[in-house]
Amino acid sequence: MKLARFGNSGGEKPALVDARGQRRDCSALAADFDRDFFRSGGLSRLAALSPAELDALPEVSTEARWGAPVARP
Repeated sequence: MKLARFGNSGGEKPALVDARGQRRDCSALAADFDRDFFRSGGLSRLAALSPAELDALPEVSTEARWGAPVARP
């Protein structure tokens, strides 16, 4: 699993890239991949997701703009 973000510049949403290379919208699980996410154990929560839980996340269109994977690094 890889972190990604998508959407218009300045309004990106968090996403995951699954084992098949498909981007999955995970904005229901995290507001963004920012300082608060990392400080609160966000990576551990994402790592604990089962394959079925990952597959249940909405797919992100291949037309969607890629953003930096971490907000304000």
